[in-house]
Amino acid sequence: MKNPSAILPHIFSNKPRFFTQKCLQKLTTLLPKRFAEHLHYMYIKNRTLYLVFDHPAFVMELNYSKKDINALLKMLRENYGFCQDVDVRTIKGYHKFIPTHQKETPSILRYTERAKGEFPNYATNEKTKELLEKIKEAIRRNATHR
Repeated sequence: MKNPSAILPHIFSNKPRFFTQKCLQKLTTLLPKRFAEHLHYMYIKNRTLYLVFDHPAFVMELNYSKKDINALLKMLRENYGFCQDVDVRTIKGYHKFIPTHQKETPSILRYTERAKGEFPNYATNEKTKELLEKIKEAIRRNATHR
């Protein structure tokens, strides 16, 4: 039977990418809560760390926090072995709108009947008088179903 140290290199044949991804996940957990909640994803390309946010205000706020993120990266490289190969020179952020696919449920407007169905019927035509009486009765029924 093979031990885990013999199996893992075959599963993760592209180790640098796996360790880089693991390091970025660790960085995400160490970011301030306001960044982590609005961060879609991050990646490294050509020694640049790109952070993708869901709102442009966080991109502007990132410009003020670059020193803190560099300090976090330095701490990760010192304390975690899987982050030693992560080499980041610059940090950039941008905004990307990713819509959420939510089904819109049709809302049924419900309201309580405020009328009591008490109004005089001055109609002279029998059909109109009968129609107004039906309306009165419907209003009374709706008023009692509160």
